[in-house]
Amino acid sequence: MKTRRLRLLMVDDAQEDIELFQGLFQETAPDIQFHSVLSAQSALTYFETIGLPDVILLDLQMPAMDGHQFLAHLKSQPALKHLSVVILTSSDHEADVHKAYHGLASAYLIKPTTYDGCREMTESLQGFWRHVSFPTAQNV
Repeated sequence: MKTRRLRLLMVDDAQEDIELFQGLFQETAPDIQFHSVLSAQSALTYFETIGLPDVILLDLQMPAMDGHQFLAHLKSQPALKHLSVVILTSSDHEADVHKAYHGLASAYLIKPTTYDGCREMTESLQGFWRHVSFPTAQNV
């Protein structure tokens, strides 16, 4: 199987969180194609104009369409339901965790509160997802 760059899309309405994680991914894994959008609706537009990512980092707490609603939409669409969605949120509420996994999230991560914690999480994420095999567009 041919190796290609991992395509990651962060969906989060907090620009400062996007900038933090983008910088950390550039520092720890410069070969990852990191993209970001500030809303779930923008993510849907991204899919139509840019294409589908391999992994989505999804915040739950967003205006208009929140992360749970976006996840439900993705998993209800035949062309999108295969996408790997990692919830990356500040919510540690048990109800959010259950709802995310019930909605078929791939993982649920709570945003660290320190820079070092965010760096460690970024390193773990890129280390894991770098070794995952993804279907090619024609096989989805």
